[in-house]
Amino acid sequence: MAFQWPDFIEADDLEQELWVWYLERPSAQFRIAGNSASETHGLLVRQAHLICSEARRKYGQSILDFEYSIDDARDALEGTETRDFVLDDLAYATSVLQDQNPAQAEVIREKFVLGVPMGSDARRMLLMRAVESVADLMNKSHKEKASGFLEFEGCTLGDGPGTRSVVSNATAQNSLGA
Repeated sequence: MAFQWPDFIEADDLEQELWVWYLERPSAQFRIAGNSASETHGLLVRQAHLICSEARRKYGQSILDFEYSIDDARDALEGTETRDFVLDDLAYATSVLQDQNPAQAEVIREKFVLGVPMGSDARRMLLMRAVESVADLMNKSHKEKASGFLEFEGCTLGDGPGTRSVVSNATAQNSLGA
């Protein structure tokens, strides 16, 4: 199974995670005890995929390629998301949105803090745009924080292949004094 998820989990880590899952859940022990070998295999494969998927999600959140979706922003606004880094990004997004677009910030407050129903189509459209803005601002916050973690002396995130600006031959020669 770990071979299907090559950069996210090692085989021995997956095995340990499966044992933890099995030992911590009496319901899993009961299901496995009452199953045939093929049913048990299917159950373990499904659980292994869930573990690998979670490992990939965690990995994705720790690098720059991770992006919040609109659903992620909505979950954070609704209060169903409780991870600290998400709440930090949400706090940043809502404070910036208050400065950039007070109408969107107000509709967010009305819907998610006060619980006011969005009656008209115009209000629902404003809310939809506001949640999109929150997701964009949360992504901006995440990228700013992640870039600070990944930079170190002699290496920045903007010095890889294809990140330098194009310089003509004449400009390069002039800058060298030739």
